Amino acid sequence: MSTGPPLRMGEPHPAAAQLRSCTEAYLAAIAARGVDAFLANGRGLAMVLRPAGGRTVPLLVSDGRPGKPAIASPTAHHLGYPSHEIGRAQGRIARLALRAATRPVEAVLRLTAFDRVVFVNHWLFPSAPPLPAARDQLARLLESVVRDWPDHAVVVPGVVPALSAELLRVLVDLGGRAVPSRVVHLQRPGRSFRGGRMRSVRHNRNADFAVYARHAPRATSNAFFLAEQAERIAELYRQLYLERHPAWLNPQLTPAFFRLLIQSGAFEVCGWTDDGGRLVAFNVRLIGDGVIWWTVGGYDTTLPRSRGLYRLISTDDVAAVEERGLLLNQGAGNGDFKRRRGAEPAAEFEVVFDRHLAPQRRLPWQLLERARRWRVGRATVLRLDAAYDRVPPGDGA
Repeated sequence: MSTGPPLRMGEPHPAAAQLRSCTEAYLAAIAARGVDAFLANGRGLAMVLRPAGGRTVPLLVSDGRPGKPAIASPTAHHLGYPSHEIGRAQGRIARLALRAATRPVEAVLRLTAFDRVVFVNHWLFPSAPPLPAARDQLARLLESVVRDWPDHAVVVPGVVPALSAELLRVLVDLGGRAVPSRVVHLQRPGRSFRGGRMRSVRHNRNADFAVYARHAPRATSNAFFLAEQAERIAELYRQLYLERHPAWLNPQLTPAFFRLLIQSGAFEVCGWTDDGGRLVAFNVRLIGDGVIWWTVGGYDTTLPRSRGLYRLISTDDVAAVEERGLLLNQGAGNGDFKRRRGAEPAAEFEVVFDRHLAPQRRLPWQLLERARRWRVGRATVLRLDAAYDRVPPGDGA
């Protein structure tokens, strides 16, 4: 596998052709070795690569069986995670009642093979650079997917109209069903935070940057060091995502996954150590199409909240916004924390192609689209603000 040069914070990003080669190396490795080498709960998933518009598009093909994380399971994403978050907010009794109420629905969804899907442009994390919006290229790509997997629904995830309105329009014109998915948060460069109404935002950002500056002497983007720390990075991820949140709903990323992220050269990876040189936090992002896409991060949750490690990894991306003049997609979850730092909420859609399926296979998607677009459904999406990449502030917001 070809590896690109290590990326260092603050340095110019590689040329587009070089970055494309790095991202293709990342995707090719997953396709060759198999998804379950990088995702412990990825059994029954396969990555297939297709060309479109001069780039490689990853297809994530699911066999539809249960046990997959929310990033690869419509049932877990639209039913499992929301019911868990609502139940957690309302208490144990409500959580148990919701779980009991959703089990019959899950059984019906299994009968209709709701999770038998092909995700188009899925990188094994929630957000990624969008597909090219050229109509003819998209039409050929989608036709080939339907032809090769005629018994699967075809889903294009992560379409944010605020970032790619033309893509959403073209996909709908091609027969797609735009289903509201979640709320993401965008940080725009150069935004003014003057005035009394922005006083709290200024205060929070100043406090965050003070934490960021305090940890700066122990920051590293050395690819050799970080690759050697893959086991530790996976441990930090596990503490945050798999111990604080349901492991069956979140992607169980392996050390091999993090090693690949680092060695591919496609991602900007930064780590922070304590005074003894032990890694205590990390942050990963991808830059594409003029946008910074937050990818994954983690920190040592056993350390005191006063260390400010969540603030640290969050501010690392905000600093990149201001340094480079690029817009940041911070993903979903912790909306209040992000809005109090100046982030703006934006709707995200997944576009579903199911006209080739039998009526009973299309029915769940039809009902889901109506529920999400119905006023109560939209309010639920906005109120939850807790999709599968939800991260607790953990160190004082």
